[in-house]
Amino acid sequence: MTGAVITGKDDPDFDIDFHVRRVRLPAGADQHGFKLCCKGSFSMTNKVMILPLAPPDLGEAGDVIIDDCYPDANGLTAVVRQPHQIYFRVGSVQAMYRQGLLLFASPGIAPSASELPAKKPDFHGAFVAESGWHVIEPKDEAFTYTVVGVYEDFQSLTFFYDSGLRHTKQVYANGVLHTLGFDDTGNDLDYDDLVVELAVVWRTPVSARLGVGMEISIIEDSDAP
Repeated sequence: MTGAVITGKDDPDFDIDFHVRRVRLPAGADQHGFKLCCKGSFSMTNKVMILPLAPPDLGEAGDVIIDDCYPDANGLTAVVRQPHQIYFRVGSVQAMYRQGLLLFASPGIAPSASELPAKKPDFHGAFVAESGWHVIEPKDEAFTYTVVGVYEDFQSLTFFYDSGLRHTKQVYANGVLHTLGFDDTGNDLDYDDLVVELAVVWRTPVSARLGVGMEISIIEDSDAP
């Protein structure tokens, strides 16, 4: 064997934080919650990759132009017309129930979730803590993205659609950041049971300069895919 030297000594430049994702269980979590966390319960297609380090480069932060609450909503659909790339992550989980996230990515323009083709989500995951950044391959054409929040009932072990959404939209120099705060059962409407960040990064200077080429719509229960 050539080209390799094994010394048996530790690498002084080895960065364990690059290779290990640290999570923290929510307050009051039991052994069942610990097992769910260790299960690594997320699933994705080959369209989605996990970024171990850097967040998306959105550039300088601008104004928050939307901050609205929708007590009966469980998701958001975004139609992006300009060349772009999507990044997303779970920012926090503060809930008694295990939280789930569904993400659909469909070519073309579908103004509402009811117009999406019947398909499995391109990403679905169950979370008890924050996650790293995920990225979808860059797109040059129009795409429709749908993000839906769900939660798992302890007794039936069945996932149900969430019952409340807070949506904020902040403009950046290189894109837009959507923050989705879900309320699972709708009992307290605190909109922090599952917090998802969805970043749209423009891939051309024109898109970044104009900040256009995107429409959003809120998903009600009857529209959920």
